[in-house]
Amino acid sequence: MLYWKSHSLLLVRPYKTGSTSLRKTLYNILGNGAESWDCHPHADWKEIKARVPADIIQNAYKVTVVRNPYTWFVSIYHYNRWAIVTNQPWVSSEHMNCMELTFPEWVTNRYRIFSYNTNPDFYSQTQWTSNCDLVARLENLEALAPLWHYLKIEPPQIPHLKQGSHDRTASYYTPELKDMMKQMHYSTFATFYPGEIMTGPNPYGDDNYSTPE
Repeated sequence: MLYWKSHSLLLVRPYKTGSTSLRKTLYNILGNGAESWDCHPHADWKEIKARVPADIIQNAYKVTVVRNPYTWFVSIYHYNRWAIVTNQPWVSSEHMNCMELTFPEWVTNRYRIFSYNTNPDFYSQTQWTSNCDLVARLENLEALAPLWHYLKIEPPQIPHLKQGSHDRTASYYTPELKDMMKQMHYSTFATFYPGEIMTGPNPYGDDNYSTPE
């Protein structure tokens, strides 16, 4: 999470959604003098509300980026494996199982944890998007146009952007794994990728989905 006081701009950064590239772009435009209130770089709204003054949250223009959960989980899996191999200091036992498990085993393990959790948004990206004024999809960053309009600048070149390919990751998923993903990420799919959940169980137990507060 980063806040530029000069432009009353708050960037919420889900991990592995291209937020690092967007952060670099905003640093180039607005400078490095952003505040974070010691929030985790990828703090969700629960942490942000606990640390950032309420008046700043209320008045800031709040922006974030989401990613298709199918490519998101593949990216997280491989990123965690990279972190283990390169001995990143933040690696924990949770990351270690990416080295021990195949991707289907890892997703199944995540699903098992999800099934015991009472919060259906346990893995959902809506924990980062729920209070934002602008949410862009990584697959369509032209949707960031309102941000550039807000900053009164022409759309910039976003550096080092490595977008995942949904087609490239399709081979990772069996129908069974897709059903698990639809349940774990239902609110993300329903809100930002509704075409992905034409079929599959709804963890909220109703037919009329609305994004939880």
